[in-house]
This record gives sequence, C-alpha cells and structure tokens, in this order.
Amino acid sequence: MSWLNRFLFSFFVTGVGVVSPYFASAQNSQIDSLTMALKKSVSDTNRAFYLNKLSFQYENIGNYIMADSMSHQALNLATKEGYKRGIALAYTQMASVYEDQGNYQKALENFSKALAIRKQLKDKSGTANSLKRIGFVYNEESEYSLALGYLQEASMIYQEIKDKHGIAMVQIDIGKVYTNQGNYAKALEEHLNALNVLEETNDTSNMILTYQNIGNVYSGQKAYDKALDEYRNALLLSEKKQDTTNIADAESNIGLTYSNKGEYPKALAENFKALDIRTKHNDKNGIATSLINIGGIYYAQQDFPKALDYIGRSLDIFEKIGNKDGVAACLGGIGQVYQMQKNYPKALEFENKSLDLAKSIGSLDDIASSYLTLSSTLELTGNTGKALEYYKDFIKYQDSISNKENTKKTVQAEMNYNFEKKQAAEKADQDKKDAIQAEAVKKQKIVIYSVSGILLLVIGFAIFAYRSNLQKQKANRELDIKNKKIEAAYTIIETKNHEITDSINYAQRIQQAILPKKKEILESIPESFVLFKPKDIVSGDFYFFANRNNTKFIAAVDCTGHGVPGAFMSMIGWEKLNDAVEETPHTGEVLKLLNRRIKTALHQSNDRDSTRDGMDIAICSMQYNPGGLDLSFSGANRPIWIVRKGTKQVEEIKATKRSIGGFSEEDQDFEEHQLALKHGDSFYIFSDGYADQFGGEKQKKLTTKKFRELILDICELPMNEQERHLDDFIEKWKVNSEQIDDILVIGIRV
Repeated sequence: MSWLNRFLFSFFVTGVGVVSPYFASAQNSQIDSLTMALKKSVSDTNRAFYLNKLSFQYENIGNYIMADSMSHQALNLATKEGYKRGIALAYTQMASVYEDQGNYQKALENFSKALAIRKQLKDKSGTANSLKRIGFVYNEESEYSLALGYLQEASMIYQEIKDKHGIAMVQIDIGKVYTNQGNYAKALEEHLNALNVLEETNDTSNMILTYQNIGNVYSGQKAYDKALDEYRNALLLSEKKQDTTNIADAESNIGLTYSNKGEYPKALAENFKALDIRTKHNDKNGIATSLINIGGIYYAQQDFPKALDYIGRSLDIFEKIGNKDGVAACLGGIGQVYQMQKNYPKALEFENKSLDLAKSIGSLDDIASSYLTLSSTLELTGNTGKALEYYKDFIKYQDSISNKENTKKTVQAEMNYNFEKKQAAEKADQDKKDAIQAEAVKKQKIVIYSVSGILLLVIGFAIFAYRSNLQKQKANRELDIKNKKIEAAYTIIETKNHEITDSINYAQRIQQAILPKKKEILESIPESFVLFKPKDIVSGDFYFFANRNNTKFIAAVDCTGHGVPGAFMSMIGWEKLNDAVEETPHTGEVLKLLNRRIKTALHQSNDRDSTRDGMDIAICSMQYNPGGLDLSFSGANRPIWIVRKGTKQVEEIKATKRSIGGFSEEDQDFEEHQLALKHGDSFYIFSDGYADQFGGEKQKKLTTKKFRELILDICELPMNEQERHLDDFIEKWKVNSEQIDDILVIGIRV
C-alpha cells in the first residue's frame, strides 16, 4: 500500500468557489440594491443589518477585503446600539470570511463569540447553527473528537425544534468526520439519511455535496466504480447549476478515482482541470489538495522529481493554512518518494514526522499508512525486527478501518436507503387514491353541512346577542375597576419617577464636580470654547483639561452609551485619564496607558462574557513657543480638524482606528502626530454627537460634511462667537427632533 492510498479522495471544499458570469451579475445587482438601502437607512440597527448582508454578498464573490470591512463595520454599529442579535450575526459573518481564507483560529474565536450571545438570547436555531459551524471548523483542523461533540449537540437542538434541513446538514458534517476517521459504515449511514431529506425538499446544492461525500466513502472502501457513479452524479448536477466550485471538486475526485484504478492520463487531465479552477479563485486548501493529488499520480508513474515538486508545494500551503491532515499526508508522501530514491535516512525522517502528526490528530487512515511505509523502509535498511513490529501495527489499524463488519454495515445502509425510497413511492400512490375517495365523501358532506349550518347560524345569532349583552355589562364593571387600578399605579409611578429624577440630578452634580470649569480653561487658553450639551441629565461625553509642567492637555471623550450608563463610564474614564497624564507627556503613551487601565478596571479580557464598553477620544498636548504652538495629537476613533490662518479648508488628522477598552488589545499602540501651529491657526476636537444629530426640514442627519462646512463658515469669528453660533445652529436644526446623543465640541485658536 503506497502513501497515495491515503488520498483516495480529494478534500471537499465548501468555500465560495469560482463565480459564473450569470451568478456574478446577480450578486452585483444585489450588492447595488443593498448599498442603496444602506445609504437610505437612518437607524444604526438597520445599517448593521444591511452591512452584514453586504459582507455576505462580497464573500460570495470572493472579495474578502470588502467582506471583512463590512462585517467589522456591522459589528461596531451593533455594539454601539447594544443590538445583540446584530452583534451575533456580525461575529458569524466575520468568522465565515476567516474560514474561507483558511484562518481557522480566528474563525473559531468569532463563531464562539456568536455562540455565547445566542445562548444568552435563548435563540435555539442560532445556537444550533453556531455549534454546527464550530464543529465544521474543528473537522477542517482535524480535531475530530471536538468536531463530533459540537455537531452532535447541534443535531439534538435541531431535532428539538424539528428543523429537518438543519438535521440533514449536521448529518452531512458528521458523515465527513467519520469519513476522515475511516469509519465508513457510520459515514455512509449519515450521508444516506441526509440525502433522503434533501431529495424531499429538492435541495440541489446540498445533494451535490452529499453525492460527493458518498463517493468519498466508496473510495475509502475501494469500491471505485460506485465512487465514480456518485462523483458523476455530483458533476452532472453541478454542470446544470453552472456551479464551478463543485465542478472542480467532482473533477478532482473523478481524477483520483482514475488514479486508484491505474488510469493515469485520465487522472492527470481531471486534476489539472480542478487545479486551474482553484488557482483562478485562490482557493488555498483546494490548490494544495490538487497539488498533492497530481504529485501522487506522478509518483505512481515513477516520475519522482515531479512528485517531490508537487508534494512539496502542497506541503508549504497546508502548513501555512494549518491543515494538519494535509501536512501528515504530504510528509508521508515525501518519505515514500525518498524511499523509492533509496535515500532511506530522509525517508525515515519524513515518515516518522507523518506518524507523530497522524497520532496527534487521531486519523486512523494516516496512522495505518505511516506504519506501512515505515515498515517498508525499515525492511529495506535491514532492520527487519522493527519492520515486523510496525507491520503488525499497520494490520491492527487497517483491520479497524476496513473489516468485514464495516463492509456489511455499508451494504445494509445502502439497501435500507433503496427500500425506504420504494416504500415512499408506494405510499405516495396510495395517498393519491385516498385523496380522490376523500374528495367524493367531502362533496356529499358539504350539502348536509350547508343546511345544518344555516339553522345553527340562526340559533347561534340569538345566543350571541344575549351573551354580548351580558359581556358588555361585565366589561363595564371590569373597566371601572381597571381605571381605578391605573390611577393608583400612576400615582406610584409619579412618586418613583420623582425619586429617580432626584437621584440622577444628584449624579449630575457629582459629574459636574469632576469636570474642569470652563472658566479655568478660558484663563489658561483665552481663545477657546467648550460646547457641551448632554442628551440627558448626565452625560457619556466629557471634556478634560490639565496643566502639567508647562504642558497643557485637552481632550474630547465619547464613552459607550449616554445617560446614566454613559456617565458611569465617563467617571471611570476621567479618573484613569487624569492618572495617565501624570505619568507621561506623550499623547500616544497616554492613550496606551488609558486603554490598559480601562480594560483592567472593567476586567475586560478575551473571554466570551467579558464587557465590551469603552470610549473614543481625541487628546492634544500643547506647548507654546514664540512663533506659535507645538501640538501633539493622538486619537482613538476621533480625529482633529485644523484650519490654518488665511485658508478656507479643513486639514484633518485621522485617528488610530481602535477604541479605548472594548475589543482593543491590551498593548494596543496609538499613533502620535507632531504639529506646528502658527498664531491665528485654529483646531477643533469633538465627539460624534453634533454631526449625527437629525433635524432640518427633511429630518435628516446633519453629517460630518455639513459640520465641516459650518466650521469653515465661522472659523474667522472670535471663539466665544463660534460657540454661540454652533449652539444656535444645532438648536434650530433639531427643533422638531429629539437630541439623539451627547454633543461635545472644543475649539482653540493659537
């Protein structure tokens, strides 16, 4: 048995694949529609929904950069709104993109975050889906025990909620795990059960997948003609759907089956077709699979230099994407080629590496094959004792894979499937006859029921009128009682509301006490203003000012949320920011310290249940000089705008695209910008509340663009007049709208 038998079938790739022109056109049309819907959306919740949809469409056409960007934007908006279902959907979509790119660690991390939220929401369907996706990724990483655990838990939930399609899809994934473990009887049983459901619902796409998987099982049992039949079924359906991804998979599997039959020219032709499709789409796992398959065929033809070349290229890719099963197969294949070249030390080196890795992932096929190749190499070196020991190990594992009981179960499962199909056809025919007879009886009953119905209608009307009068009297009595209860409840609510309002007003006094007085800022920086307009009594935005060793610090901070939750965050943020500026004059270092201390204070970590609250901030440190001002700026998702004297344009310095706390890394760095300002230059820092406010005649968002234009219109006015103008404008703008967020704008002229 050569190493090639380890690859009796190609890996079944479930990625997006190469897109047909018709499909691509449809996808682009959907992207255009979703983009228009996104632009028209007012609420962040709806925007998060459309961003997730757009990410899915971009993923389908293989544009992973856009897909990743859209899913991250969706996550940010859903997190900002506290929209948990949207957060779970964004994590799932983000994980799906990582999965397609072969980044399984990131995929598992994000699927697990989605699972935690869906369990918290008691969303059974979503929980089952997350469990299934995690199980699938573990199978891709060759962690078969973990994969089965997650998939079986998903199956139980799908059965509980009676989701037939979900049950079928889990059965397909469980079948794949059993195939990878060499448990072919159980694999075939799972796939045939799934095929029953898919044929009932005419789910062509997943029927293709199941035919491929059944072919893989037959290949594993060396029933190559049956395997070819199943692969051709898959190819036929794929060609009808113009599904090039599944066409490539079917051709690859047909090619390997030809190779196993010794028909090498046909095998190479089919595998090169598959490689061409996968290369066009940059399908890393598929490319690596095609390369090792081609290398195996060259090995069978004793073209060893080409075999080493193709297997080596495959090994590089499998190692980069973390496919342990693929790495084990490549190592064994290279060892076998070196054996044929009589380079026995190299052969033993690679074969032992393959065995160690196969044992670590529990793949029976790979372990058996490694023992056989090691036994063969050791025998050639004259170490017959060790060779016999390894051969016995090979027999032990090989028997557990393809013993007579497994073969018996495989045939039995196939017979059960055919028998159930026959029973279903007979039942459908009998149901049709029963329906005709039932229709005749139904017509006879209609006449009888019609006459009886008229009589009952008259009697029923009289009873209805009498009961209606009684119910009306009862309802009037109950309404009187309810009105009295409502009046009592209203009195209680009024009292509670007064108590709550008093508590919040007291909290406002505490918050105002820690904020720097505007008078203090004006005394230190005469040409400045601070426009501060909380949405509620207390605020999630806050401004910060400090004078440390001839260096002045000023910051505009936007905490997660507003009202009471935002106020709590602002109190913590002010304290940690004040401590940070005591330690360093560098704004980038200040934000790094602030981020670390916020995460420590809120006990934030990578755990699923960790809080994700945080803040965005723009902070400046200032040192005056004879010519003007040396300004250092750092931002976490908030920029700084600079207007030079005598110009009519805004110079924007962008922030580091990470928040303080929340999802940022503990050692997150924040960029520091050094700027030289001259006398007469102005700069502005602000939260997002001003630009996001709705109002005007059409009740639209003000937008950052209009806010920028407004700054340019007033930038030459004295700073106190700029503040008054900004205040008047926003009050007129939102005259018929509720303020949606805290508003904070800080302006300074050198």
